[in-house]
This record gives sequence, structure tokens and C-alpha cells, in this order.
Amino acid sequence: MKHKMVAGRLRTRDALTETIREHEADGWSVAALGTTFGGERMVLVDDGNRYQHDIVCASWKSPEKMAATIAKKESEGWQVCAIGECFGCNLLILKRKLD
Repeated sequence: MKHKMVAGRLRTRDALTETIREHEADGWSVAALGTTFGGERMVLVDDGNRYQHDIVCASWKSPEKMAATIAKKESEGWQVCAIGECFGCNLLILKRKLD
């Protein structure tokens, strides 16, 4: 399994989506997202599988609403790979394995 860190270009949802799509095409998937060393960083993993990603950005007012969203996405085959506050909203990055 290989890992790499990507910095920058993560400040907007569109930039984040574009960055994920670029790396997704080469077999990378999101493992973590956070702020460190004074900027946004995303850790990607190449585990030999191909994944599709979904970014959910919402203004949930309670952890229960976030949990309900996670449960709904889980029933559709998605798994959470990153969570946090970004772009002024609560952010979930999910992925699911492609056949």
C-alpha cells in the first residue's frame, strides 16, 4: 500500500473535488484530510482498488443529523474516509469501491 500527501488547492469545494478526481483517475483514494503545517493537507492511499468519491457539505445542527446522513450513505455502499469543518460547513468525504 502506498501513501502520498497533497497540499494546497483544497480551499473550495470545487478545488477539492477537482484534486480528488485527478488522483482518483490514477488509482488513489482519500485516507484523511486536515490542516497541518499552516495549510490544508489530504492524505491519499493506493491500495490496489479503484474508488469513486462523494463530497457532502452541509450545515448540520446536530451530530444526530450527521449520523443519519452517514447511515443513509452507508446503505448505498459508501464509507467515510474524512470528516471535518471546511468551507464554512460540516464536510464528509466518502468513497466506495468500483467493481
